[in-house]
Amino acid sequence: MIREFAVNLLKPIPCLPCAILHKSGNPLWLVKETVTAEGISCLRQNGVESVFFVSADESLADVRHRFCHDIIPVDQLHPGETLASPILDADGKLLFEANRPIPESLPRALTRRDVKTVMVRKTEEVLEEKKAETLRKSLEEIAQKVDSAASSGLLRALKEEDLPENTVEAVRKKSRKTLMTALETEGQAFMDFLDTPTDKTLPVTEEVKEFCHDMIAQSLEHIQYLFDQVQRNRRIIEVNLAEKTIQNIMSGLIRNRDLLMFTSTDHGQYEYLVSHALATAVIASNISINLGFDAKQVRVIVYGGMLADIGMLRVPESIRNKKEPLTSAEYAEIRRHPGYGMDMLEHVANLPEEVKYIVYQTHERVDGSGYPHGKKGVVIHPYAQIVSIADMYSSIITPRPFRDAESPYKGMEKLVLMCGKRQINAEYIRGFLKCNSMFPVGSFLQLSDGRVARVVAPSESDYMRPIVSVLSDAQGSPVEEYERLMLDQHSEVHIISSLERSQLPFNADMAIGF
Repeated sequence: MIREFAVNLLKPIPCLPCAILHKSGNPLWLVKETVTAEGISCLRQNGVESVFFVSADESLADVRHRFCHDIIPVDQLHPGETLASPILDADGKLLFEANRPIPESLPRALTRRDVKTVMVRKTEEVLEEKKAETLRKSLEEIAQKVDSAASSGLLRALKEEDLPENTVEAVRKKSRKTLMTALETEGQAFMDFLDTPTDKTLPVTEEVKEFCHDMIAQSLEHIQYLFDQVQRNRRIIEVNLAEKTIQNIMSGLIRNRDLLMFTSTDHGQYEYLVSHALATAVIASNISINLGFDAKQVRVIVYGGMLADIGMLRVPESIRNKKEPLTSAEYAEIRRHPGYGMDMLEHVANLPEEVKYIVYQTHERVDGSGYPHGKKGVVIHPYAQIVSIADMYSSIITPRPFRDAESPYKGMEKLVLMCGKRQINAEYIRGFLKCNSMFPVGSFLQLSDGRVARVVAPSESDYMRPIVSVLSDAQGSPVEEYERLMLDQHSEVHIISSLERSQLPFNADMAIGF
């Protein structure tokens, strides 16, 4: 649902349940952001009379597309008339180029094809897109000033509690915002918190489930908007939004790494490149934590994982989403996307240098079989090798136009086989197995005693025997309370097979078992 709202009636909102858009379709505030009195005043000062509230079930990309185009009946296309924008069909495909007289044959041809309406992009004078982008930056700056004022008080509170000496207990008592303040100012606090043993036999609280769900939803919207901006401007201009997404992921790692890992890989409703970017960043962060990287290094790897395939935005969609096998020329275009990504990052301020290595080398392989240059072994940056594993796993378990998705177990199996062929680093695969196991978090399993279970966490001692939540009795009937089993401590119970959701003898929601 989309609702227009007068700015002079707008009030401060501490946590937005939906996005607020400019008339151009560009976001002014995204989900979970704060509408401040200062921000509302900024809109008024810039002559914005109304904004649009967009419900969470609407795709921002689709809404922006609708806002940016006029729908014109075919019978209103007048031969000889010249339009400043190209004429598109309902799917956004080009029908006729801009700045050329409309031929008499065009309306007739469209009528024969039973096309009743076409789309024409609105002009900049009407949309005021540049004004919207400037407003968005101003609103972000206002939000940062408010956050900075709040954080200074929180930081004083942390110092009073002597955080470095009492890290875990101090951090556990804090709100999400305080947790992030601690993370940004004291990297060791973050690592100490993650290293603290937790009881994985206990179910995840509803608060943590809700937090992970909301964090993933917000991050996906951020990445969608970031990528839309890149496609329009051919470069990254929303650096602050990228930083917010990284901060979200780091916060999610503190709450529950296992649940975060699973929820980040189950979002097919978004465009592939968007959901893949988030999944790659989350998976790579988990691998790097298990390899002992510090908080600063993890942040860089998250950044690189999120942008690893950004160059694909310059590859024509007709190639990216082609169902048939690629021609040699089309595959050559795919192989150019790391270079495209480097071009996009060239003028991004304050970008960690390692991110460029990640973007350029993620598709290289240790044995030299990758691209763009067939680099081998130690010549490939360690961060790129880690992101490479995350990138491949996310790709394997996600459906694509040209193939079906593989199961998470098959995804892990393929990576282990690649490791055996010395295509990827064995140490980094072990790091992945530590956080995902051979039966990845979220997988459904058939146990030897007839019960159905779900993997909720990896085992620290055995990649093949994870921690599971038992979902059914031996007859396949769902149970009311889930028993948690550490399979490495129950030698009498074995895994018979991995199950698809469609094979379950009962209905299962996304968070069942957690």
